[in-house]
This record gives sequence, structure tokens and C-alpha cells, in this order.
Amino acid sequence: MKTVVADCIAYLKREIRGTLEELFLKGAAEAEAKALAIHDLFATPIVHWATYRATLRRDGEFRRNLNEELVGPITRRQLEIWPQTFEKRLLAPMASEAKLQIEAILNQVKLSSPAGVYTICASQCQLALLEAQATVDEIERGLMKLVVREQRALSRFLAPVVKDVLGAAYREAIEIRGRKSTELQKNVFRNHVDTLRHTMFTESVTKLMEKLDYIPNAIGLILPAALNEVACQAEVNLASLWQMPRLGKEEVEKRKEFIRETDNILRQARLWLTVVPTQ
Repeated sequence: MKTVVADCIAYLKREIRGTLEELFLKGAAEAEAKALAIHDLFATPIVHWATYRATLRRDGEFRRNLNEELVGPITRRQLEIWPQTFEKRLLAPMASEAKLQIEAILNQVKLSSPAGVYTICASQCQLALLEAQATVDEIERGLMKLVVREQRALSRFLAPVVKDVLGAAYREAIEIRGRKSTELQKNVFRNHVDTLRHTMFTESVTKLMEKLDYIPNAIGLILPAALNEVACQAEVNLASLWQMPRLGKEEVEKRKEFIRETDNILRQARLWLTVVPTQ
């Protein structure tokens, strides 16, 4: 199961960050190129001085949101692909691989059982498999809730980051007063945008990608413990095999050997399942 967890993390990073990063960086380059034009369109001469000052005082958020308009070239690209990325069954490959490995382990248990208990063992292994598959499906649904929650929180991540980067510029511009202060405010703030645009959009996207990595990393921490429950559940189902009364000496010895083999397999399974990947 260690490979199930590692493969799941790698797949999620590939499907999320791998799908989004290049497109977002293209959007960041476009935002950098258009930043001054976006500001100038926002701060046209017909904009009332009180409106512009109120926008500065509220760090870009008044009747319109300057921060959102500055990241507009990125968010427009985001809308093209973000929903499709997170509407997929991102954890389906994990569930499929986990079920196959569980089936292989239980099949090994069945094939290694003594002839006297083979039929009962086969029945118990089938029951354990069905319950394990149902539990894996529950794990998939539960982890997808985490994915949905996190992506919703991150879908509006960029504008607040740009707002923080421009915070000092907003504060400096709002302190300008006196004759022609609005024109001076626009020039001061525009100069800051001109300086910061070369880094703030790319850095904002980089921070978003790092936040998106939280999703597979968090699942990598949760998944081993969740899958460990599957192994424990299988062990409970198989426990009845050594609770049958009044066996002959030969059958007792065969049963003991079978128990040892089963315990070894389950111990190995639990060891795999409790290893937390270091990626």
C-alpha cells in the first residue's frame, strides 16, 4: 500500500499543479504586461477624486476592486480550466489501485490456507474483499470533500495576495494631500505598480501553486491511516477462521501454520499502510 499512497500523491500533483501552473504563469506574464493599462483605465480623469481616494484608503476595494482587476488576466485563464480540473474523480486511480492490492493480499491468504479450511477461508476472504472495497469507496468520497473544500478556498487566492503586496503603496498614496493631490496619488501609486508588476504576479502564482500542493500532501498524511482501517477490517473478518471448535491434532497444526502465515501477511500490510510518504 505504500505504493498506493506514493502514486496517489504524484498523480494529484501532476493533475492539479501540472495542469494549472503553466497556464497561470502565462496569465501572470499577461497581467504584468497589462498592469499599467489596467490602472490607467481604473484611474481615468473622469473618476471622481473622492472615489479614487476611497479606493486607496480601502486597499483597492471600494465600488470596484482594483486588485481583482489587476489579476484579471490570470483569473480569466483560471476560469478556463479550474472547474474541469477539480470536477474529475481525482482519487479514482488511488481507489482502483488500493482495491487491486487488497484483492491480491487476500488471494494470497486464501491460496496459502490449509485444505481443511480452504472453503471457509475463501468465503471469508470474499467477504473481507467486499467490505474493503466499500471502505475504499468511502475513503475516496471523504478525501474528495477535502479536495473540494481546499480548492474553493484557493480559487480566490490571488487578489488578496496582490492586495498585500500593494499595501505599502496604498498607504503611501493616501497620505498625499493638498493641491492636485489626486493626480499625485495616481502617479505615486502607478509608479509602485510599475515597479512591483515585474514580480508580484509571478510570485502570487508561485504561492498559489505551493498552496495547491497542500492538497496532495495532506492526502498523503491522511491516506495511510485511512487504509490501515481497511487492513484492520480484513483482519476482523479473517479472525473467525481460528475460532472454530474441536479440531483434530493435524488440523490444529495446519490451523496454527495458517494463522502464522495470515498474521505475517497482515503485519506486512499494516506496515505498508502506516508508512507516511516524505514527499
